[in-house]
Amino acid sequence: MSPQQKKQAQKTYDRKRDATYDRRKYKRIQNWKRIGVISENYDELYNLFYNTHTCQDCECNLQTEGKLSSIYRVLDHDHETGEFRGIVCQSCNIKRGWLDKIAYLPL
Repeated sequence: MSPQQKKQAQKTYDRKRDATYDRRKYKRIQNWKRIGVISENYDELYNLFYNTHTCQDCECNLQTEGKLSSIYRVLDHDHETGEFRGIVCQSCNIKRGWLDKIAYLPL
């Protein structure tokens, strides 16, 4: 097997492995921890995330698969405290971020 074939075989294996529910859950939780989301029970948080299908702010149907878009499901959290705030679409998450920044601007 050539090096290029080995590389392709590894990519195929990785895609199949990453497609499993447990692997996706593990990767999602590790990402939340890496960006500073604090939770007493990450399993419950993941189940809430996985089973939420509408944005808490604008009530649009959330997209879970495919390319990122404005209706992609995200976990919103406070970047200062790490506190979980809700499951919203990408668009509302960006709006919340800007509102947080505006709140800290001096008058």
